[in-house]
Amino acid sequence: MNTHGIYQFKISLLDIKPLIWRRILIEPENTLEDFHQAIQLSMGWEDYHLYSFNYGGQSFKFDGNVRSSTKLTDLKIKKGDEILYVYDFGDGWEHKIELEALIPRTKELFYPRCTDGKRSCPPEDSGGPFGYLEKLKILKNKKHPEHEEIFEWMGKNFDPEYFDLNEVNTDMRDAFVST
Repeated sequence: MNTHGIYQFKISLLDIKPLIWRRILIEPENTLEDFHQAIQLSMGWEDYHLYSFNYGGQSFKFDGNVRSSTKLTDLKIKKGDEILYVYDFGDGWEHKIELEALIPRTKELFYPRCTDGKRSCPPEDSGGPFGYLEKLKILKNKKHPEHEEIFEWMGKNFDPEYFDLNEVNTDMRDAFVST
């Protein structure tokens, strides 16, 4: 793919139904660490844990101590290709990232940016897909013995259906444009 455009990726959190997903636009010249940051901001993760990208038989693991200069263009990714992004090796949050398109760059817009998405990201340290889904079941059952504890832990305002595109893009603009 040429690098005169912008990559359009769809990021889907695996093993959660209904699907939690985001669509982001990012410059091909960005590093994998920039891509990680854009994913974190778009999904609503808090960047507390280790992560990796897996593509084309290669694994790129990051522990926060070593900065990588690997750029998205270095992957030589093509439309329709998928990257596996794993966040928090303990909880094992796996994300399928599909390159949907290379679109024209718009000078007036900032990148990266989120263009669409659905549903709220699970809270950090919620036990991976199984643990998160169990917590949602408990929240729906006010008679469950752990209901109050889970309600307090997840936060009184937690809504699994919540997604605010403007809020995500404000966070992205603050993180990327001001640096």
